[in-house]
Amino acid sequence: ATVTVRPARPVPLQAAPVAAAAPATTAQIQPRQEVQVRPARNPDFVAVETPAGERLGYAPVAVFSIPPAQMRAISVPAAAPGAEAAPAGRVRTLASTNIARRDNFRDAVRDLERAVSSGGFEVGT
Repeated sequence: ATVTVRPARPVPLQAAPVAAAAPATTAQIQPRQEVQVRPARNPDFVAVETPAGERLGYAPVAVFSIPPAQMRAISVPAAAPGAEAAPAGRVRTLASTNIARRDNFRDAVRDLERAVSSGGFEVGT
């Protein structure tokens, strides 16, 4: 979900949703410039887009004044493919949406059970 915001002051943009990321190609958002924000894989950051949906970069969520009613729209981060996206203390999950369609389903289940027994994953219910 996206939320439309107009920052009161300039907001510098980053190329990735991490604190040490390089500046984005679009260096910053101007004061009162209308942009849309959506969840990023790091819950401390949001993806910033133009009203037309063009990605501008990432910014810390704390720099925007987002009404509490709209905060829920950006509070759930997108699924993260990399280990860097799971902050310490948060449980990562493995979702397998098309595993039943694989030819070697039984082998895939056996491999998953082996990964679980070695401590690589926690089985959810």
